[in-house]
Amino acid sequence: MANNNKKRVAAYARVSTEKSRALDSLSAQVSYYSEYIQRRVEWKYARVYVDSGESGGKYNRAEFQRLLNDCRAGKIDIILTKSISRFARDVVHLLETTRELKSIGVEVRFDKENLSTFSPDGELMLALLGSFAEEERRNHAENIKWCHRRLFEKGRTTSKAIYGYKYNGDECEIEPTQGAVVLRIYTEYLGGLTANQIAHGLNADGVKTYHGKQFCGVTIANILKNVRYTGCLLLQKTFKVNGKKVKNHGELRKYYVEDSHIAIIDKVMFEAVQIEMAKRKKVNNKKDWSDERENN
Repeated sequence: MANNNKKRVAAYARVSTEKSRALDSLSAQVSYYSEYIQRRVEWKYARVYVDSGESGGKYNRAEFQRLLNDCRAGKIDIILTKSISRFARDVVHLLETTRELKSIGVEVRFDKENLSTFSPDGELMLALLGSFAEEERRNHAENIKWCHRRLFEKGRTTSKAIYGYKYNGDECEIEPTQGAVVLRIYTEYLGGLTANQIAHGLNADGVKTYHGKQFCGVTIANILKNVRYTGCLLLQKTFKVNGKKVKNHGELRKYYVEDSHIAIIDKVMFEAVQIEMAKRKKVNNKKDWSDERENN
């Protein structure tokens, strides 16, 4: 404890996405805790630790780990946080962390649950409430998966971010400038250029990716293999296991939708590119383009 006997108080805030609404919520949390701590004369303000775009299921959140290390270094006496789910969503991780903090004299207070780890029944309540929060998260994730699969069955995609297209409501339209780049990529590849060479040419001309970055060979290869440019959809190519995206090698049903939107590349050209890619892969004895890391 500090020499002046004031409790050193920190707060922890987290949002799992970086969308504007979430960031506004995060900003509000930071302002609230900063002001709340500094109004208490018996407390000394430490800081607010903030993780944005991080899941509560991740153990290696940068600011969360910094908070724990500062606690271990004896810099903090009390941690304030909005709720159990903001702090940790895995019950085992939650209990292990709060037990460690309690053993070194650090109290954690959860506003929503009105709960302190220093209260007599704190650990029991944490276990119960943490289990409820974890089950609620599982149910929410399963509901999202169910909704996605119903959309897939109707031939609709959940992803609208693709180079070459723009969406007008639910209608997919070609973005003229980007569409021309996609056609250039296919044409140049069939003309003999490699994915890397195409990327270098686009970068030299100042062309940017969907997210405003430079092209690389892997990005070009992914465009060359994406059937969506033929006006068709192949849905559920990936799925999540323990929060990590993995390729669907037949574990789940894939959905193929013919002529779902306007094409940039005709199917003849697309098939010619796939044949050429397979031929080059065989000749060069290389692994799949999308798995290859390249320096540009």
